[in-house]
Amino acid sequence: MLSVQTPVKSDFLVMLDAARNIAKGNYEFNQSVYFTTWVYQLGFSFYESVIIRCFGDNIFILKLLNIFYSTGTVIFIYLIGAKVFNELAGRMAAFLYAFYIPNILYSSVLTNQHLATFLFYAAFYLIIKRFAHNKFSWLYIGLLLSLGNLMRPLGPIIIVAVLIYFILQILQPYIKTKDAAELKTRRKQIGKNLVGILATFFIANALINYSFVASGISKYPLSNRDPLWKFVIGFNYETSGSYSSEDASRFMGMPIGEKRAEAEKEVIKERVADKAQLLDLFHIKFLNMWGGTDASTFWSISLTPQEDVPFNKEKLISAAQSYERIIYVSTTILSIIGLICLFLKKQDKYPYTLFLLLIIGYVLIHLLIEIQTRYRFFIFPSFMLLEGFGISVILSYLIVRFTKNKPQTKCEEIN
Repeated sequence: MLSVQTPVKSDFLVMLDAARNIAKGNYEFNQSVYFTTWVYQLGFSFYESVIIRCFGDNIFILKLLNIFYSTGTVIFIYLIGAKVFNELAGRMAAFLYAFYIPNILYSSVLTNQHLATFLFYAAFYLIIKRFAHNKFSWLYIGLLLSLGNLMRPLGPIIIVAVLIYFILQILQPYIKTKDAAELKTRRKQIGKNLVGILATFFIANALINYSFVASGISKYPLSNRDPLWKFVIGFNYETSGSYSSEDASRFMGMPIGEKRAEAEKEVIKERVADKAQLLDLFHIKFLNMWGGTDASTFWSISLTPQEDVPFNKEKLISAAQSYERIIYVSTTILSIIGLICLFLKKQDKYPYTLFLLLIIGYVLIHLLIEIQTRYRFFIFPSFMLLEGFGISVILSYLIVRFTKNKPQTKCEEIN
């Protein structure tokens, strides 16, 4: 971050300019097409405006805070891994994530993903660790999820995963013991926490929306007023589900409303009509989204003028991409090993289910909507948790195989 002076470009610049205006009390920007369409982006702009008011218009401070949030995410990865699997798994997952190249490079980019990911995984840790032991945990979890959603609108996917996770927690003792009394007690305990989390999340969102509209920062609630756009792009076979300038030219000039929505629906219907082509598109999108080189070098280095980079840009980009590929491929392999072990071994508890649900949901939704490799940022800590467990399994095997000592981390030993 100190060596490469990454410029603020694209959507990140639009949000930063809005933050500067909010800090000055000037809300005229909210009439722009960008903020009347993707109103939810104002959440992150408001956060940036608070920092600007406190520390001045200094981009370095915003980037420095990215590092703090990333460090916090590393800590929560360790705590979650140690709780869900074992101490070694937590340490390895946190260590590897700390040195994951996109996590480092994106620190110089004013993206909303650092803060959002930190808030979401803080909530996940409380769900795993404390929701059944602290009478106010449901409140903290709901607030963290709401604030995370304010920064980056992943709330719907996460809420569905949390809901299914709690339902599975309710059913778990019934599946294991078929004890009606135990099931009733557990259902009541977990049900109260679930209701509390959902109520806090939706009430907090409603209050935030009201505050933004009442203060004049926004003309509309913080939402996506054109939700079909992501699907229009996602089903574009010619661009493999990535951004389409042709689609942008076709629809961005149309005002938000029924006419535009109907036109987008027609395009979506046309693009999903050919089922064979649709399946092929899903296959291509899956490979591109989960196998493509991360875009962190583009956003952090490629856009930076050579005079602002004290190294040869091309060599730096090549080295960073090679390193990212090595870590990414190893993470995939080790995550699969950890996942196979989880499926093969009998367990009394399944605390890791939440992260499997998040991964499954995130993969599925990106078969339908626009894809960019930078969108992997949020879900990658969940893969790292599985990778950490996979490493602990391998080390356990090696200890038994070559030292004949009792392993410290067995596949069966899941907290």
